[in-house]
Amino acid sequence: MAASARKRLNNLAIVMSVGFGLVSLVTEAFGVGSIRLILPPNPSPIAAKAGELFKRQVSQRCGAKVVNSGPADVTIELMIAPGIGWEGFTIANHSAGGIRIMGNDDRGLLYGVGKFLHTSSYGPSGFTPGSWRGTSVPANDIRGVYFATHFHNFYHEAPVADIQSYVEDLGLWGVNTLAVWYDMHHFNGIDDPAAQAMLKRLRAILTTARSVGMRTNLMLVANDAYNNSPKELRAIGPGRGAFMAVELCPHKPGAKELLLKQFSEEFDAFAGVGVDYITLWPYDSGSCACDQCRPWGSNGFLYISRAIAELAHRHFPHVTVIVSTWLLDQNEWAGLVKAFQPRPQWADYIMMEPGPHESAALLNAPVPGQLPVIGFPEISMAAMYPWGGFGANPQPVRFQREWNRVKDQFRGGTPYSEGIYEDLNKVSFSQFYWDPNRDVFDTVREYVAYEFSPEVVPQMMKVIKILEQDQHYRWWPGAPGDYNFPGTHRWWNPAKGVAFKPDPDASEAFELVQQAQSKLSPWARNSWRWRIIYLRALLDNEFNKNGDRPTPPAEAAFRELVGIYHATNPDICTCLKPPLQ
Repeated sequence: MAASARKRLNNLAIVMSVGFGLVSLVTEAFGVGSIRLILPPNPSPIAAKAGELFKRQVSQRCGAKVVNSGPADVTIELMIAPGIGWEGFTIANHSAGGIRIMGNDDRGLLYGVGKFLHTSSYGPSGFTPGSWRGTSVPANDIRGVYFATHFHNFYHEAPVADIQSYVEDLGLWGVNTLAVWYDMHHFNGIDDPAAQAMLKRLRAILTTARSVGMRTNLMLVANDAYNNSPKELRAIGPGRGAFMAVELCPHKPGAKELLLKQFSEEFDAFAGVGVDYITLWPYDSGSCACDQCRPWGSNGFLYISRAIAELAHRHFPHVTVIVSTWLLDQNEWAGLVKAFQPRPQWADYIMMEPGPHESAALLNAPVPGQLPVIGFPEISMAAMYPWGGFGANPQPVRFQREWNRVKDQFRGGTPYSEGIYEDLNKVSFSQFYWDPNRDVFDTVREYVAYEFSPEVVPQMMKVIKILEQDQHYRWWPGAPGDYNFPGTHRWWNPAKGVAFKPDPDASEAFELVQQAQSKLSPWARNSWRWRIIYLRALLDNEFNKNGDRPTPPAEAAFRELVGIYHATNPDICTCLKPPLQ
């Protein structure tokens, strides 16, 4: 190592901090222009991907050059060092100079690279190696996210390459499971060209997830069916939440066999990717209210779920089965507890939502089968309609409060995502699942320093708190389509008729983002993560000044958000499209 580089590294060591939750905001005075990255001998595909992502993240944020051999200002060595702890990592200074990132396994190495990247800084002087040193091992097994691929949202419409890049970014934050749902009701059978196009998209997304060590999770509505399902076999509604009216009643002669045939075809479609988890879903959509099926959540749902679980094991012998309790009432929960005595061999986890809804009355109730519990937090919809229509929706205070209620009970979770506007929310939960006691604002500081700049952390911490404080529904006479969601339920139209609510801090938030923007690198200033926060602050300020009526700057902001989200399909649900006139 060159003497000048060693001096820079020694200076960094002076501000070294140890502990996963601590963020050191280093200055750019010690930036280096070149990095030698040493991969493990005969690197696995995941280890090689970790090196690839390191190079990509550094090169796109600053002018530093990453090489694998020859002289460089600083050397960073990637190693596999079993014994750290499952999926854990250690970052340490090398006695001979340079930095070692050691993973207990391939995934741990990737997460260590992510931690090092997230605590480093990038600027005109080059790359400043992060000062975080220590060992960190995740507390929870399932640190997931669910990509909803419907309604022509980002995951449904964006170029697959953009989604794949996003999956890789999440992998660097320690996300180790990606869930998707092949929603049958849109299609006329698996051979429908539109069904094949969706399966191709889902396989591509999950294949990328595999490349960064993620496990795959197929969400399965237990009595899901195609749009042309036999009418004589259909379930009785109306269900709870969404009910598509094409679902099948598993007790009608021939319906169970048809359901298993459809799921078998779906499993075959994902055989090349592999499936680690299936999540069996009761309501929204799904269910049947016939005499043989009700109460669905503790009767008909279990009848068909067991058969699906056994089918999944024939296709994927090591699959893990998660039983969702979404929208189950207390009577159904009690029935589920009774049905799971003794613990059934076909079920491995219970999924609950760690939010203010149905789980509130059940958190202290007996857990069916005493199975481990994971969460399904809602991070996309609360208090904003259209979802993401006004930009980013950070809610750290809300999520910390909800997590505190369940962190001693839950073994991780799979947040529900409708798009990229809640990127910070996903990252917040990834860190809750890694370290249940990590304070959310410590995560926010690390995120802001990495994605934008350490220099703007104080201003942006205040901005994010204001954005959460000012997040509420907005509506004005003549609002396009009144943001109609398919269906007529008032719950799906929450903005309509809402009165103007002043946001006295909106002008301060917009002033702060303008000040922060002047300090950002061109890369950070033009990144979509910055733009969705900047545009949210702009929109809050414009609507506050104009009594919840759009202005020309607000209309321009909506147009930019449409482009960021790829929300241009004419069939997009207005629940997901910024409210352009």
